[in-house]
Order: sequence, then C-alpha cells, then structure tokens
Amino acid sequence: AGAGTVPARSDAASVANPAVTTASHITVTFTADPGRVSVAWVERQPGTGFIVHLSAAPRWDVPFTYLIVEPGA
Repeated sequence: AGAGTVPARSDAASVANPAVTTASHITVTFTADPGRVSVAWVERQPGTGFIVHLSAAPRWDVPFTYLIVEPGA
C-alpha cells in the first residue's frame, strides 16, 4: 500500500515499487476530487512499479492511494 499524486496537466503518474509482478492486482483510489477525470488503466511494470493512466489530464494535482495484491496460486 502507498500513495502518489498525478500532477496537474499530466494524464499519468509513475509509482516505483519493485514488488510489482505481471500478476499483481493494483487498486487506485483518488483521495481528492479529480474533477471529470477517472482512472483509465493501470500499466504494470514488473520489477519496477506501475503507471496510473487517466482518462484526461486534471487541472490540478490529484492525490491517490494504492493497494497491490498478489493473487493466490
């Protein structure tokens, strides 16, 4: 679990976390009003982290929290 921010006028934010795998389930929750923006998708980067992609670039910084879960075998 952790937190990050999508900067104003950017449609993506990178999060460094070497524990991310190809199977990781990553949930992102905004902790402030993002305006008319939503999470479009989360791009896993195994061994590096992930990128949160938004539907559009927000006009202000948008903080978020995330939870990474590894599915059971």
